[in-house]
Amino acid sequence: MINIQNLKKNFPIFQNNPDLTYLDSTATTLKPLSVIRKMDEYYGQYSANIFRGI
Repeated sequence: MINIQNLKKNFPIFQNNPDLTYLDSTATTLKPLSVIRKMDEYYGQYSANIFRGI
């Protein structure tokens, strides 16, 4: 059986809102901390507009 409290530990939003109930939507979804860290790395180190500055 899935332990919901352990699962919620992966999502930063639940740190300040432990009783929050989130219902997924097609527009967006909550991201676990591991994904947020990789996105931050990408936008901080690799993201660029191709041929915009030429």
